[in-house]
Amino acid sequence: MNVFRFINSKDIRTYLRKTGYCFTALEAAWLIWQSRDTTIREKHQAWNELIETMPDCVIRERPWTRPLESLHAFLEQYMHVENKLIKEFSACAADPGKRYVWLLSRQYETGEIRDSGLVFSSFETLCAHEMDVPKDVVSLHCRRTVLDAENSWDDSIEAELTPDLSFRKIICRPLKDDGDDGIFNGVFEGLWFAFPTPFARGDLLWFPYRKGGFHSGPFVNDGTIYEAVQGEALEWQKRNGDNSDMISYGWQIPNGMIVYDHLDCYMDAEYYPYSDRMDGEMRILKVMSDFLKKRIGMDEWRTEHQRIGKECLQNDFEYREEQFRELMKTVNEG
Repeated sequence: MNVFRFINSKDIRTYLRKTGYCFTALEAAWLIWQSRDTTIREKHQAWNELIETMPDCVIRERPWTRPLESLHAFLEQYMHVENKLIKEFSACAADPGKRYVWLLSRQYETGEIRDSGLVFSSFETLCAHEMDVPKDVVSLHCRRTVLDAENSWDDSIEAELTPDLSFRKIICRPLKDDGDDGIFNGVFEGLWFAFPTPFARGDLLWFPYRKGGFHSGPFVNDGTIYEAVQGEALEWQKRNGDNSDMISYGWQIPNGMIVYDHLDCYMDAEYYPYSDRMDGEMRILKVMSDFLKKRIGMDEWRTEHQRIGKECLQNDFEYREEQFRELMKTVNEG
């Protein structure tokens, strides 16, 4: 089966296809699950194909993953629970004592999610209203919640829909049935993988799906979690890491200072396509990248770092020198 199409990063997708990477069944199942642009229907079709064409395997116990004897059986259970959730989200309350409403927000090409201000009495009414969404809407975010409840989140289910009203994601925490909750919320998120990437230290990368806010700009790559940690720390990640630990490390410039941080999932990273058009303080990242890629020497890096900082940020020379020394420390420790 074509697992590559479920990889979010086009650059990692191209690299793994070119190198002929061979996925395990568990890796393939996880990649299908985390795919951002794939509808639930398409995911189910892919998992059914996986069950038919790839060998079964056990799912080993991890801190946030329950042990299961069969990946194939788990996927069938997961799809069953997901379909039940969609049915529940779409239907009016079977309990006559409860009244539900559906709240709608729209996500635009800019990445902004804007509350529509609309409340619907049924999912059917919501869909009828959204039959012709504006062209700049990329997804619909909906929440079904109960009226007149002390804690409306207890009966809340969230869904992300495509502009043509196909389900892309369904979220409910926790599910009322413990067994269903263990299947739906207790397996995929606890997995951890070390997929190869084409990226090298010093590459300018970004997360394209981040259209604004935290981690939305370019960063200078310092490697993945499995490249940044070694020895016992890496072995611990292999045994205990989960999705939230599958991170990139690198340098960004939030609020005018170069900051070294752990960032988003490395499987979402791509080469930054606008490196030749970086302006303002972002040029500091370009100069740092050039130094780490050995395109320029230390003296040129120091001079450009100070010049751009003074020009864009009006910081005094002593402050810039102190920041540069701290920056050199993190670079040398890498």
